Amino acid sequence: LSTILEISEKAMSDPDIDAAVRFCDDVLSAPTLMLLPPTVEFGKSTWFWKHRTVTYPVARIETPDTPALIIKIEIPSKGVWDASIVTASGACVARSSLKAPTKFCKPPSQSALVEWGCKRFGVVGAGASSTFESKQRCGTVPGQAIFAKGPTQDVVFFEDFNSKRNDWKVAGCKSIAFGCFYLGIPCAIYYALQADGEPYEALFKTFGGTEIGGFKIEKHRECCVTTDDSLPKTEAVVHFGSMTAEQRRLALVTIMHGAAIAAHPPQGGGGGG
Repeated sequence: LSTILEISEKAMSDPDIDAAVRFCDDVLSAPTLMLLPPTVEFGKSTWFWKHRTVTYPVARIETPDTPALIIKIEIPSKGVWDASIVTASGACVARSSLKAPTKFCKPPSQSALVEWGCKRFGVVGAGASSTFESKQRCGTVPGQAIFAKGPTQDVVFFEDFNSKRNDWKVAGCKSIAFGCFYLGIPCAIYYALQADGEPYEALFKTFGGTEIGGFKIEKHRECCVTTDDSLPKTEAVVHFGSMTAEQRRLALVTIMHGAAIAAHPPQGGGGGG
């Protein structure tokens, strides 16, 4: 496995690109896929930031020890990255880049263009989950959504607010809002630990709100974590449900974008991926 993950992207001819795209679509045609635990390598430090490289292997359920695809993300500075989806042999299938603002006073971009098979495919970005989910329950913990739009279809990826994990999070927020300091804080920590005991579950939906797939991590700790990122530490399972071929591509793109965000130090709140 380590040998596979060290393979770098290579120059490709048009036939090689077409073959890599077909291979990726074949992998994505399965009902489910497994995401193995990502790794983060730290490099040179510049202005309070360590260059980090994220490697996120994607495997078929029946062959979990042999990644078919690899998500690679290079983050040279905070909020800036180059992300790509490559085959195990190093053939690049898709890529996106979030660039630094060209002007000092300009806010950083929240979305990035996506190429698939060296052709313009769509856009991916992040926003408030409330923008896409109008039926959130009262007391729902606010979170982040990752969205992607392709040539004809779209996908949005965010935490399932109806999960048992979110119920515990809501209880923790209420304990702080309605409890005194001496009781509210300990109760909030207790509820957060209980939430960590439940699986992390997220949904894939269309912009119109139709549920088309799911995402699940059996164990994903968020409370009292001292790591420099909030990436999963165990494997995750992607359920493609009723997704079309285009939506399956977009779903993988949202996971890639979410992983790039999660590779940054946690800043609170929920999020997909």
